[in-house]
Amino acid sequence: RGFNGTGIQDIARTAGIPKGSVYNHFENKEALAGEVLDRYAASRRLGMLADENLAPVPRLRAHFEYLAADLEHFSYERGCMFGNFGAELSNQTDLMRGKVDAGLSAWTDAVTQVLEEAREAGALTSVLTPGRLGQFLVD
Repeated sequence: RGFNGTGIQDIARTAGIPKGSVYNHFENKEALAGEVLDRYAASRRLGMLADENLAPVPRLRAHFEYLAADLEHFSYERGCMFGNFGAELSNQTDLMRGKVDAGLSAWTDAVTQVLEEAREAGALTSVLTPGRLGQFLVD
């Protein structure tokens, strides 16, 4: 139902806790959503893109295979939280707009770095810049 279609009562009921318990930890639903997005960002495992134990192309492939497996694990019933929150809230809340932007920027930067390494190693021969390709892959 998205952010706007879900209330704190719905969240508390699903978690099996009293509604007031949510407010013991979060000032409002936006603050809760911000924490959820932070945890989602951490779950994207951007660190694996910096693992120099793998060559750049296998490293990039492993990252996207991890993300694909995550989608499969949830039976393709949920999308990217950055995209979902960005589409629904980008014109409603500065906090969420900033968190979505920061998350997508960090991800794009990490992918771009791997692509730059691949170019330096001779494994990327595209005429497109690593920055352009990084944005495309994240999009």
